[in-house]
Amino acid sequence: MKKILCLLLALVLVLSLAPAAFAAAVKEEDVSAADMLGTLDGNRYENKALGIKAEIPETWQVYSAEEATRLMYAGFDILEADSDWLAEMLEQNTAVFDLYTAAQDGSGDNINIQVQKTSFNLLQKAVLTEEKLLEASMEEVETSLKESGIMDDIELEQGSCEFAGKTHGCLNVSATMNGIPVYERMIMLLRGDYMGVITGFSLDKDALAKNFAMFTAA
Repeated sequence: MKKILCLLLALVLVLSLAPAAFAAAVKEEDVSAADMLGTLDGNRYENKALGIKAEIPETWQVYSAEEATRLMYAGFDILEADSDWLAEMLEQNTAVFDLYTAAQDGSGDNINIQVQKTSFNLLQKAVLTEEKLLEASMEEVETSLKESGIMDDIELEQGSCEFAGKTHGCLNVSATMNGIPVYERMIMLLRGDYMGVITGFSLDKDALAKNFAMFTAA
């Protein structure tokens, strides 16, 4: 049940990140949909477009982009005849889950990475920062979480945190699930017409920084 709730929450978060909610955008970069998809070799994950990589502990279960996307979009029938179906989904404005990894120790800790196409105009692309994107997303994320019925006592706070060797803006969520305190941390990385959203979940607030520390610069 805990895993199902975590998957539902991850999907609620990504569906709340509609480009229409944002007031500004990002500098031009020549990045394609295929570029935004990372690679997975055993427990070694790398996404060169996002500039991140990770050695995921052997005690964590790791799902590839194909597996993670199917987990999040349960019941979504995807034809595998075309090997580029993930890039095609991304190009058609459907968010793709590039990675999902979860601790197997009963802690509930997990991290998912979503990649999504944006639809900003040229004026917006001249002024957007990751911090402004987070700020513009807060109301939409909070509304989506409340309407999902998964969480209670929801509180959001924008701050900064270390990730892959750099300081990034982040969105911290604290709430309860069935009366149990839970914590989320979200980071948004902008790349051309795309963005990557890294979300960590834990029952222990202090574990978020520790789990994010597995990611380093690629």
